[in-house]
Amino acid sequence: MTQSTDINTGTSAATKRGAANWLARWWDPRARSRPAPMTTQGALRALTATAAGRIGITCATAVVAVIAAGALRHASTDTVSITDAFLPPSWAHPFGTDDFGRDELARVSVAGRTSLSAAVLVMAIATAAALVLGTSAGLIGGVLDAAMMRVADVLLAIPNLVLAMAVIGALGPGFDHLVIALSVGYVASFTRMTRAFALSARHRADLAAARLAGLGWWRSVLGHVARPVAGQLTIISTLSFGDVVISIAALSFLGLGVRPPTPEWGAMLSDSRGNVAVAPWLLLAPGLAIVLTAIAVNLIADALREGDPG
Repeated sequence: MTQSTDINTGTSAATKRGAANWLARWWDPRARSRPAPMTTQGALRALTATAAGRIGITCATAVVAVIAAGALRHASTDTVSITDAFLPPSWAHPFGTDDFGRDELARVSVAGRTSLSAAVLVMAIATAAALVLGTSAGLIGGVLDAAMMRVADVLLAIPNLVLAMAVIGALGPGFDHLVIALSVGYVASFTRMTRAFALSARHRADLAAARLAGLGWWRSVLGHVARPVAGQLTIISTLSFGDVVISIAALSFLGLGVRPPTPEWGAMLSDSRGNVAVAPWLLLAPGLAIVLTAIAVNLIADALREGDPG
C-alpha cells in the first residue's frame, strides 16, 4: 500500500514538473529552442511535397513560358500594321493581334517583364528598408521606436492603393514613380512586423550568450537577430508579391502606372475594354497572366510557410 502511494506520488510530481516546464517554455521566449533556418533543400522539399507548392510551380512555369516564348519571337511591340488588326489566334500569332496589328504574345511578354520587375523592385526596397528600420526600432527602442511606429501607424491607416495613388498624383505617372509609390505603403507594414520579430529576439538566450562571449553589438545583431528576422520577412514579402502585381495592374488600368507605349498587363486590359466583342483574346491574355501570377506566388508562399521550421 505504501509502495503504491509512493509510485502515485512520484508520477504526480513528474506530471506537475512536466506541466511547469511546458508553461515556462510557452510563457518565456528565452526558454524556447531556436528554430533552425530553412535551407535550400528544405525549401525545395516544401514546394514539391505539398499540393499547393506543386500547383504554384505549375502556374509559375506557365507564366515564365509565355514570357520566354514572347521574348524568343523577337516581334516588335511598337510596329503598327492596320491590315493585321484583330487577327484571331493562329500559328503566326498565338495570342492574336490588337487593334493596331501588334503581336499580342510579344506585348504580353514585354508587359510581364515590366510588371514583374516593378513588383520585384517594390518588394526588394520595402524588405530592405523594413529590415533596417524595424530591427533598429525593436532593439534600440525609446524615442526612435516611438517615432517610427507613429509614422507607420499614420501610413497604415491609409490603404496601400489609395496611398500609392496619392504619391503618383504628386510625382506623376511612370515606372520609377510607380515603384516608389507602392514601396511607401509596404515599408510601413513590413517595418511593424519586423519590429515585432526583433522584440521577440531581443531577450533570446543565444543573443545574450553572444554578447557575453565578447561579440560586438553589430555582429551579435547581424548574426543572431537580422538573419532569422530576414528569413521571416522574406516569407511575408513573398506572400505580398501577388498583391503588388495586382496593385501595379490596377494603377496601370487607371492610367497611373507605366506610360505608353511600354506594355503593361493592367494597361492592356484597359485598352481592350472597347474591343471585347470583336477580339476577346485581347482581354484573356493579360487577364490570365495576372491571375496565374497571383495564384503561383500565393501558393508557393503558403508552401514555404508550411515548411518553415520557425
